[in-house]
Order: sequence, then structure tokens, then C-alpha cells
Amino acid sequence: MTGTVSASARHDFVGLAPEQVYSAWLDAATLRVWMARHLEESMPSEQVTRIETNPVPGGRFDFADTREGSAVWGYYRVLEKPRRIVFTWFVTPEEDEEDNSLVTIEIAPKGAGCAVTIRHDMGAEWADYVEPTAKAWASMLKAIELALA
Repeated sequence: MTGTVSASARHDFVGLAPEQVYSAWLDAATLRVWMARHLEESMPSEQVTRIETNPVPGGRFDFADTREGSAVWGYYRVLEKPRRIVFTWFVTPEEDEEDNSLVTIEIAPKGAGCAVTIRHDMGAEWADYVEPTAKAWASMLKAIELALA
């Protein structure tokens, strides 16, 4: 990607093994649970309306909630259980066409749990959204912990 900006977040999961956190990103039922928790914390009046996953390299995912224009989709690029997930993340058809949004999740064992780092590389036109994007990823990581602990 040329002309990119990056948002990142990190979280230590004290009681969740790397396999649990890895699966939380790919299993539709588990995704629904923690995404609902994330919305509950950040936008209490909203609800998850769609979670669909095809967790294979090249497979597509689709997420949506009750907000207008909330649809998010992407394609799994790398799935290395239980340590790495790479996928695209699109909110507009133009982004999908330009293929300019890539999320990398790194999961490393840490004591009885794991440490997770997310880096979201996106087109430079999204520079104003770096901080809110980092906060959203951090909130999602916290929601995984709260939902699965």
C-alpha cells in the first residue's frame, strides 16, 4: 500500500490462551457475543444484526449492526493458528476496489494467557480516523476479554 497510515492497539489477556483469542476472531457465534459486548460498551442503543464468516484464506466476512451504513466486510488473507490473522477491512465499495485497508492481528503466548497486537494499515485519506480506529480496536480486544473470561 502506498500512502498509508496505521492505527494500533495492544491488550494482554491474563486468562485466555492464544487459541481462544484466535478462535474469537473467526467463529461467527463467538464473534457475535463479543461484538455485542463491544456495542453495549460503546453504543448501548445499537445491536449486532449480521455476523457471517468464511474463515479460510480468501474467504469473506460480513458484519453489521443497527446503525445506518454500519456494514463492514473483508477477506481473510493469512490464517496461522493460533498466532496470526490478516484480513482486509472495508466500509466502502471504493476501499474494496482500491484494496487499501489491511488488519494484522499478532497473538503471542504470555504466561497463562497471551498478548495481542492489532495493526490496521489504511489509505492516507483515513488519517483523521487513526486515533478513533485505534480506540475501537482496543475496545474490541477488551470486549473479547469480558465476553470470554
